[in-house]
Amino acid sequence: MKIRILGGDGGVAPGCHTPSFLLDKKILIDAGSAAANLSLEDQKEIDYIFISHSHLDHVKDICFLVDNMFTFRKKPIELISSPEVLESLKQHIFNDKIWPDFSALSNGRSPILSYRPVTDSVELEGYQIQLVPVSHTVPAVGFLIKDQAGVSIIVTGDTGPTEEIWTVANREKKLKAIFTEIAFPNHLQSVADAACHYTPRSFSKEVLKLAKYPPFYIYHLKPEFRKELGREIKALKIPKLKLLKLNQRYTF
Repeated sequence: MKIRILGGDGGVAPGCHTPSFLLDKKILIDAGSAAANLSLEDQKEIDYIFISHSHLDHVKDICFLVDNMFTFRKKPIELISSPEVLESLKQHIFNDKIWPDFSALSNGRSPILSYRPVTDSVELEGYQIQLVPVSHTVPAVGFLIKDQAGVSIIVTGDTGPTEEIWTVANREKKLKAIFTEIAFPNHLQSVADAACHYTPRSFSKEVLKLAKYPPFYIYHLKPEFRKELGREIKALKIPKLKLLKLNQRYTF
């Protein structure tokens, strides 16, 4: 299981790229920066995009990736998420007003997009990927990704205080990493609560729900608060906690 960080920031600014993780070569977990940070040759490899929720910073590069790949595809790129998330994309982005409906447009061989609604889990490319509801301002899921040897990681997506994904984590015997968010500094706790994001303070309470601590990889820091967040996260003194950086690669 190989993960490449194509983007992990909580906003757009010079040097900051919104969340997108590449799993091996064919699977994206969110697509905030996939087209911006993958070569055209690498974009041709993408067959599946798992979407945590419909907010723009996690989905915007789907638009540009499918546009880039329109003439090359022999089969659709599958967008995979909960029915609620996919319906939002159909209604509000791929609606022939904001962006073309690429599930209806064909290049002569195939439409470029298809939708696969999932309510539990899906198996593909040697992985079982389970969708786990998390707490956000719109319908949202995190992901438990498990290979055939039972090695697993969790990607929470955007979330505030939540329960089910930690219950899932506690069941995993070979959990190697949790990729999760912290967006706002402690002095903006009220903003974080309203937006359903973590601060270092609220995150420190969440990890107490875990029976054991795997390595934590933190992303979604708001660019304007990155230095302040770095200090506050370091002050937590949580073992095996690191900040994600662009183009980092992990093997599990």
